Amino acid sequence: MKTVALVGRPNVGKSALANKILGRREAIVHDLPGVTRDRKYFTASWSGRQFKLIDTGGIYNDDSLNRSVDFQKDIEAQVRIALSEADLIIMVADGKYGLHPLDKDVALLLQRSGRPLLLAVNKMETAKRDLDAYEFYDLGIAKIFNLSAITGGGVADLLDETVRELKIKPDFTEKQFPVRVAIVGRPNAGKSSLLNALLGKDRSIVSSVPGTTRDVIDEEIMREKTLFRFIDTAGIRKKAKVNEDIEYFSVQRAIDAIADCDVALLMLDAERLAEEQDQKIGGLIADNHKACLILVNKWDLIAKDSTTINRYEKLVRQRLKFLAYAPALFISARENIRTYDIYGRLKQCNENYRFQSTTGRLNKAVEALLKRHPPRTHKGRQLKIYYAVQTGTKPPTFTFHCNNEKLAHFAYKRYIENQLREHYGLVGAPLKLFFKGKERKIPPR
Repeated sequence: MKTVALVGRPNVGKSALANKILGRREAIVHDLPGVTRDRKYFTASWSGRQFKLIDTGGIYNDDSLNRSVDFQKDIEAQVRIALSEADLIIMVADGKYGLHPLDKDVALLLQRSGRPLLLAVNKMETAKRDLDAYEFYDLGIAKIFNLSAITGGGVADLLDETVRELKIKPDFTEKQFPVRVAIVGRPNAGKSSLLNALLGKDRSIVSSVPGTTRDVIDEEIMREKTLFRFIDTAGIRKKAKVNEDIEYFSVQRAIDAIADCDVALLMLDAERLAEEQDQKIGGLIADNHKACLILVNKWDLIAKDSTTINRYEKLVRQRLKFLAYAPALFISARENIRTYDIYGRLKQCNENYRFQSTTGRLNKAVEALLKRHPPRTHKGRQLKIYYAVQTGTKPPTFTFHCNNEKLAHFAYKRYIENQLREHYGLVGAPLKLFFKGKERKIPPR
């Protein structure tokens, strides 16, 4: 797939333009310069043609600005990687402000890259500004488009030229839908280090400063004959500590990523194991009924003996009881210890999340578990399960037709869930059980 990179100095509207091209709000937009730090990848389409769109962080060279942004060297490194990957570059400038000295430096950098280059002069909401845009011809870029990322004016012309330059042909091949994997946890648990380790490259900026990642970072990769889309999210803090509106949106997007994913990778810090905030994040995963793999990171920093891993595993299970179905893996993202095991575990979790049983096999399993441990009698009444059917996937959902759903005690439901999980080997996936009381019916054949 051809790739287009949006590049420019800070606060010219790169993320706003990305959102307009995509037709939805994906990138965080704010008046504060430096909000976008990592490069963000999206799949965009125009006139039936698809291309990859990269939204990059703003390029500074002003010392006063550098003091206010701690990650500028990392941001510029991310921009340079995006330039090396791009088939076409769209430089974005601020038409409302006018030509900025830094625009000339950015244009020179882009022209030296040798890539085809278009100039998008943004914030041109009025006709008067169009008349003032002539100064941008000083940049030496032949193809200039005056537009407004807010209203959408002029964006169509830019996209028409984009697909012409890229010479994209329509693609009618059947596409494989990726497994969406959300990497979640509290700040500084090692989420961005993990993404870089999984991809084998520096995809996200890594820093010991909590809150470095602000936006959701997407990256697709093929492993184990499966297409995975990793979503590196901002660390989820306690509400009392979220004091910037930018960070609020970052945290909300991390929460949304859990709701939209297939498998959640819950990152724990081995030195601060399963604290209150970890439990709340785990609760979000359980409440959304998502497949889950627990990663205990920074395992290289823990002094170990023959009982260490068992003690830590027990502690994780005690504090994250609602994620009893999720396997735990002890890793070091920074040192790349056991990260090679993650792909196989993810594939297993996803397959179990999409599991589908036949009605016949399911009822044989239910009949066997009822014989092993029949329901207890309560006040002279006993639960009777006539038959069961699987009524959904993602997660596997089972409906049990019985004499009275009120007789299905919580403990017995848990017993059924555990027995079905063991019978089918459904590691990493939650199960949903429903009991429906009605008169006995003949089970479907």
